[in-house]
Amino acid sequence: METVLIKSKKFTPANTEWTEYKRLLIHRDLGDCKFQATENEPLETMSVWPNFFYETDTQISAWIQPGHTPSVYYKALNFFDIANKEQSVIRFRVANSLIFVLLLTLFLIVSELKIRSSALLGLFITMIPHALFLISGVTTSSWSYTGCSLSWAFLFVLLSQQSRFNWKTELATLGWILSSGLVILSRYDALIYLAFTNLAVLVLKIYTGTRRPKINLSILFVGCSSLASFAWVKLPKVQDLGQAPVGQSNSPEDLFIVFGNAVKLSIATPLRILGLQAPGWGPLQASLIVFLTNFVFYVFIIFIFLRAYRKTQMIAFSLLLGFLFGVYVLQCYIRRDWTTPFYLIRTSWAVDSFYPRYFIPYFPFLFGMLVIHSRNFVKIYSTDKFKIALFTVLAFTQTITLYEIGGVFRENPSWYWQNFPIGIDAVFVVGITSFIVFLYFILIAPMTDDKRKVKNGLLTMARYSGVF
Repeated sequence: METVLIKSKKFTPANTEWTEYKRLLIHRDLGDCKFQATENEPLETMSVWPNFFYETDTQISAWIQPGHTPSVYYKALNFFDIANKEQSVIRFRVANSLIFVLLLTLFLIVSELKIRSSALLGLFITMIPHALFLISGVTTSSWSYTGCSLSWAFLFVLLSQQSRFNWKTELATLGWILSSGLVILSRYDALIYLAFTNLAVLVLKIYTGTRRPKINLSILFVGCSSLASFAWVKLPKVQDLGQAPVGQSNSPEDLFIVFGNAVKLSIATPLRILGLQAPGWGPLQASLIVFLTNFVFYVFIIFIFLRAYRKTQMIAFSLLLGFLFGVYVLQCYIRRDWTTPFYLIRTSWAVDSFYPRYFIPYFPFLFGMLVIHSRNFVKIYSTDKFKIALFTVLAFTQTITLYEIGGVFRENPSWYWQNFPIGIDAVFVVGITSFIVFLYFILIAPMTDDKRKVKNGLLTMARYSGVF
């Protein structure tokens, strides 16, 4: 099931109410449009929410709630919309993937080894199976992940540059503006991640790189407090964050359940990001092997980095985790019907409405900041063994994930794109080949370049010393 966007009445299905920006689910045989965990529902039984689903014999269009998300994302993708809706979906996916690739390339050009390696590791930890699915997806989460995962890194590069302007400073500024803009124009809930991650980088740079950090931090604190107070007074959506849902009380028992749900969510979300939960709709579940491989490998390397942490760094990292836990508490407070009480672990440990895409934009920053301040990070990351191990894990997990997800369409051919010239097996071959090539240039090729530089340096020293 794919979503595309409608930009004019001429593309609206017959007998369907037209609204300006709606998602269209298209080209599916009768009964194959909506998948449930038990069986496929026929179209006649799908109109369960009034004014939400609009049906024809072969099409369903879903209304986008006005004001729920910024409309710029939909307007931008509408430039790639054509009469053939399946080709439109492919155009949307290519466009979103290209945005990520271009921004990542720009970041690799302007960044130095330490920040480059840290940001890349944060991306790699979250990339399979969820982040790649989001980056090439057609939902607003595509832009929010791309923007949040790179905005803080561009700002770190920008603040690390000398005061004078040069081409790297200009490109880093451009990258920061573009990546931040993606978040602002895609999802309102991702704005809190954008604001906090950029603020954390700014505080770090002021604390470590200025002569009078206390004065500068005090000025920054006053400015941020003023903006937060203004938002609380003037923005109704911000005011609503502190209100209990309709029909819910703030009794001690209810608040205890909210806190317990937040604790459960703080444990479940990292596990889901590593593969415990499906990256998309129901059947697209990665193999349990993917989760186990990711969990063992990444927990091991994070443990290595934590061993070299000093007390002050542990305090800073605890504050970063505390912010994320605060987000969990807030979400469990205002969305109490999204999960069952925390003590019913067996019924909702891996399945509730708190999907990983709501929290994953913060994790590349969290892991990036974890490793960038580890004393032994650059030494470990620069070793050939570490890069080869990382390359192997990423290639292996992506291969398993892509093949397992494709199996859903092999078993149910009517769910696959109709009249698409490339079969599901060809998609697997192209996908895994391109991903391995990507990893080669990111991880393996720099190893060869570094060895060549060392060899050239040794030869130069030898010539000057009179050996040759």
